[in-house]
Amino acid sequence: MKPGDQVVALASKLRHRAHAFLRQELARRGLGQIQPAHGILLNALVQRGSLPLGRLADLVEKDKSTVSGLVDRLVAAGLVVKEKDDSDRRVTRVRLTDESRGMVDELAVVGQAMRQRALRGLSPKERQALVDLLGRVIRNLGPDGKPSVRGK
Repeated sequence: MKPGDQVVALASKLRHRAHAFLRQELARRGLGQIQPAHGILLNALVQRGSLPLGRLADLVEKDKSTVSGLVDRLVAAGLVVKEKDDSDRRVTRVRLTDESRGMVDELAVVGQAMRQRALRGLSPKERQALVDLLGRVIRNLGPDGKPSVRGK
């Protein structure tokens, strides 16, 4: 088997193990209602504030219908609210609740713990090389299908 033949399988295994780690850590900390897919949405809302649902979907690179379902579960858990945009009533915006703001720091700790464990034993230079190479592979599989140039 050639070295490149396992890239996608390894990426899939990495995602599976990262999600398992996150689910276990979240449950251990009493945050079992949060799933790994919710974390990326909450993080986007922390960084950007209130967002239109479509823009949130674009930011996390998921279908709008998928994000809508995830948001509905976060609404049911009391972690986000959906509201109509003041300037365009056709647009639904999503924002954090006060309750979710209280757990953002805890979610950041869980994310940091996962990164530390995942990168254990790698030097700073190896970590940067890994990030650079994975970024290039992701861009190569992007919508235009063009290979990246010099890692950009």
